[in-house]
Amino acid sequence: MKGFLGPLHLSQNDLQGSRTESGFKRAFATLSGQDIETFTGTMFLNVEQLEKQLDKEDFQEIGSMAAFNVLETQFQMFITNRDYLNDEYKSIDEKVQLKREYDSWVNERQMQTTEEKVDTSKALDASSVDTESSRT
Repeated sequence: MKGFLGPLHLSQNDLQGSRTESGFKRAFATLSGQDIETFTGTMFLNVEQLEKQLDKEDFQEIGSMAAFNVLETQFQMFITNRDYLNDEYKSIDEKVQLKREYDSWVNERQMQTTEEKVDTSKALDASSVDTESSRT
């Protein structure tokens, strides 16, 4: 799938077994009305049928054109779906990057808050020690 979608930051290995991969499969199934395996099998079957029609000595133009039209429609649907999924892939890639940046910011902010609490706690401990030592 990566080769069809062009150079993107996420590879198919990054998606293997992930929610993103299953999301793409669901999106593809929704757009094409069938799962990837069925779509691929149907496409190869249509290619074989067209090849048989074209190889017949008794060439039947109508049958060959019908097989070609079915195949052309399927390729057009595949190309349209690929373009749509490519846009979705880019959108997901951008969302993943924004989520990473946000998580990093939240983590940094939590660390700053923790450090501030530790500093405040140390200051309170130091002031209580000063108060106790001045009483004695």
